[in-house]
Amino acid sequence: MNYIYGINAVAEALKARGRAFEWVGVAKERHDLRLQRVVDECRRNGIAVRFLERSELDRMAGNNAHQGVVAVTSAKQYNDLADVIAAKRAEYSLVVVLDGVEDPHNLGAILRTADAAGANGLVIPERRAASVTGTVTKVSAGASEHMPIAKVTNIARSIEDLKSENVWTVGLDERSKQTYYELDYKMDCALVLGGEGKGLHDLVKRKCDFLVSILRRISREPQFGKFSVVAFNIQEQRVLYRQESADRIDFPALGGALQSIKLGTVDTKRLQQKHGDTEFLTELIQKEIGADDHPDALVFAGPKVMLDASVPEDSLKPLTGIDYPVFYMNYALNPQAVPWRDSISRAVKVFRGTEYTISKPRDLWFSISEMVSRIVKLKLGRSSALPAR
Repeated sequence: MNYIYGINAVAEALKARGRAFEWVGVAKERHDLRLQRVVDECRRNGIAVRFLERSELDRMAGNNAHQGVVAVTSAKQYNDLADVIAAKRAEYSLVVVLDGVEDPHNLGAILRTADAAGANGLVIPERRAASVTGTVTKVSAGASEHMPIAKVTNIARSIEDLKSENVWTVGLDERSKQTYYELDYKMDCALVLGGEGKGLHDLVKRKCDFLVSILRRISREPQFGKFSVVAFNIQEQRVLYRQESADRIDFPALGGALQSIKLGTVDTKRLQQKHGDTEFLTELIQKEIGADDHPDALVFAGPKVMLDASVPEDSLKPLTGIDYPVFYMNYALNPQAVPWRDSISRAVKVFRGTEYTISKPRDLWFSISEMVSRIVKLKLGRSSALPAR
């Protein structure tokens, strides 16, 4: 028995007519227009509707994110690779190939983005990868029901098949010296993305026509600029890692430095020494932001901590005229347990910077892609460094 849930997911599945519906469960207490449209569509198609308690819908969906509607359907019907190639939606084909994406939330987000970008469809492996589940359908906002998705036994062989159909294959690899914007995409193209942990397999890399990087280099060309990264341990009042005026973020070195931090923990005894910690943070911020030879962006990375006293704002006022973006990646394995703002977030707020909470790997990659995007737009003159208050 297969379940899909969420208003958009169920509504799009009804429109796509790619699944057989057994029945649809609806929360008794919901009577809004959006849900009524789903009920009306079910009745037009002769699909039984059952009005259930929310607890029963929670059990069916496996969570409480169903928005009051869960459908019992047949399994997702996958396509052949030839179907994906043939489903051209624009002048040039765009096929998305996933080499081992395991997180269903990531698969759903990629499906949603690929659909919005006009992609033909997706190619995913049969084993050691996420398939289309109720969670994927929900996160994709129903895009999984419209886009052709081919499930193949061998990604490397499928890349060869794409190339035999004159589709150029572009693999994303952080070690590539060629950045993604240096390639002309006016061609029938397949983007090949690796899994969350190891990226592209070596054989898949070798099969690709091109390898490009999104995050590998922030070059010193006019589009981009210099980075400074500061990782600190507030409880020990010491900087763990610093990069100054670097042309790329050294993620392995940054990760190695952060391994010594007990992420998700707060030392209550240390928190009682508020004044010493505040002085440390003030000095750190003044040193990094107040330097004459400032970078094009400043990234603070550190554990989420709580201090009653914030960094004194009067000591930060002389620095508020900075014209480059400031970011703060706070590490908290259980952000629900520490929902407060800490001293660095208060300081970053003074600079109208952006804070990201990192509690899982996908949070890290999301924050990095957002930061790089803002910096690139700034250097190209498409946006201001600081958002309006």
